[in-house]
Amino acid sequence: MLNKPLQKSGCENFGDVLERRNPLAFGHFVNHPPGGSAPNVMICPYDFPLTEKDMRAYIPNIAFGGEEPVTMKRFGSFWFKSRAPGKQTGESPVLRTLVLVSTRSVCDEELFLNYRYSSSKGRPEWYTPVDEEEDKRRWS
Repeated sequence: MLNKPLQKSGCENFGDVLERRNPLAFGHFVNHPPGGSAPNVMICPYDFPLTEKDMRAYIPNIAFGGEEPVTMKRFGSFWFKSRAPGKQTGESPVLRTLVLVSTRSVCDEELFLNYRYSSSKGRPEWYTPVDEEEDKRRWS
């Protein structure tokens, strides 16, 4: 269950409030896996329906990509992109985002994302490729 964003009170450390204000915002804590470890999260695109008032406090306010309109249809509590052109009932504005999704069950462990740095550029000393062959195919 999600909590509402925290308000600063006189007895709280403001830094603690900043770290806990959005339970969906943990991307800045995800590191590249060290040698011998595998990634346990991946990036997926997600369109937040802006009409979901209860979720609005958790939606990031910076969009990525184009600003083309997206038509959404509601089915129960889920929203889906509509493939049919034109105005339709159930149309909803969305904010395009990226989310991290775990690739397996995780509990009390660090989250790792393959940063996939280019093999043709200089890499930081700490960087260890997860799959060198994949990197060569991706960046060739």
